[in-house]
Amino acid sequence: MIEFVFELQKHAINQMVCRIFVTGLIRPSALDVIEVILKIRSQIPDAITYLCTWTNQDVSRVKDEVDHCIQIEEPDTEEIRKQITATTKTDNNPGAASLGWPYMTYRMFTPVNALIDYANPADDDIIVRIRTDSVFLFHPDHLKELLNAAKTSYVARSTRQSGVGFSDWFAISNFKDFKTGWYFRTMDEYNKMLQDTWNTEDVIRWRLLSHGVTITPIREDRLHCYLIRPGPTKHYHDDILTDVVVCLRQKDSQADANRRNEPSFSLSGRNAVTQIIFGAINRRDS
Repeated sequence: MIEFVFELQKHAINQMVCRIFVTGLIRPSALDVIEVILKIRSQIPDAITYLCTWTNQDVSRVKDEVDHCIQIEEPDTEEIRKQITATTKTDNNPGAASLGWPYMTYRMFTPVNALIDYANPADDDIIVRIRTDSVFLFHPDHLKELLNAAKTSYVARSTRQSGVGFSDWFAISNFKDFKTGWYFRTMDEYNKMLQDTWNTEDVIRWRLLSHGVTITPIREDRLHCYLIRPGPTKHYHDDILTDVVVCLRQKDSQADANRRNEPSFSLSGRNAVTQIIFGAINRRDS
């Protein structure tokens, strides 16, 4: 059992330009998205933070927490249907198709592509991509390792180089490799990259590996992460949860009514220091 109590200071990332891309709906609430943004910003306080969501989303409470807030039109389902000629194997599952997954896949890539065009990063800039509803808390030493690894690889949750267990929840990469996995210039390119892939994550994994990009796995015993949901929280890895973190999440739930009125996470200034107690990791060996 290891106990981590750490204060998140400004990271020296060797003069790298780091850009945080936050994409997705404003869900479950604006305050939840603010929590996501503040927690990742506090860990990489020198980064330039971008948010991209649809024009039908209310960003009035969120936009001041990022350096750049971009809103684009949500792609129309009928227009997507006319242009899509390829889908992933998961998208073709009748249950998935009934939920509109072929269009959800396209909608996931669209705001990331918009930020790539808007930010126009240099190839060696570091990109951190995160969803609006996912919280990632890294042990600071491991985060430094991953930021350095991202100079020459694509960092994601992947249990081995083949990409098994690959996840699109979070990524750190140099821009050149990030663009290889995520960017498409035309619908023909989009349709081509979906052919013979299993799911959305497999699209990114396949494009990276086909271009010889190394995938660096995140150490699952050196972070805590979860999706924010209106109901029970969906945790990334239940087997590494800590008593301290579980208690913190229970306190968050109990204070939910108050959080709807005023954020419980706030930073005093752009480079403020915050403290997170990440104690008592007890990971099951499999």
